[in-house]
Amino acid sequence: MLNIIDPGNANTELIPELVEWFKATYGKKYGGISCKEIIGGDVANQTVRCPALIEATFLQAKSILADYGLGFD
Repeated sequence: MLNIIDPGNANTELIPELVEWFKATYGKKYGGISCKEIIGGDVANQTVRCPALIEATFLQAKSILADYGLGFD
């Protein structure tokens, strides 16, 4: 999404900002940011953790875009 909306800044500013947020938010919470670390070896955690994680990441991406004047509805 970030790369499509602002390809010029995506790789240098927008994506790194989202990655840092993701690491700070979920890396600390789950001990890493890989799928394996997030679900903690329990496949059942996918249905509990992943939908909320995807939603929060989408909302954060929208927030970052808005900060750069690239908001959308």
